[in-house]
Amino acid sequence: MKPFLFVIIFTSLLFTQFAFGQYFDTPGLVNRLPVETGGYIFEVIIVASFDIPDYQFSSEEKRLSLIISTSVSNNLAEIQIPKNLINGNFTFYLNGQEISADVKT
Repeated sequence: MKPFLFVIIFTSLLFTQFAFGQYFDTPGLVNRLPVETGGYIFEVIIVASFDIPDYQFSSEEKRLSLIISTSVSNNLAEIQIPKNLINGNFTFYLNGQEISADVKT
């Protein structure tokens, strides 16, 4: 009886992983930020472990500022910026201090 019960539990865990796997591919909240510039609207997609209640974009300075809200430290974010919106070298700041980031193009 015990081996049969183990097979049922293992099988249910296996199928649950495949059924709900897409929800565990992201580290947190999905934010879709519409950025309007030059008569076009670009979508910046951010998946993060914190909330983004507000943001600002300056086309003259080529700067996207995110206002974040979190109660914990060591947060994680994945940001997708369209190349037609901002292209080139990126510099990241947190509370006015330059930070390192893993940028993939």
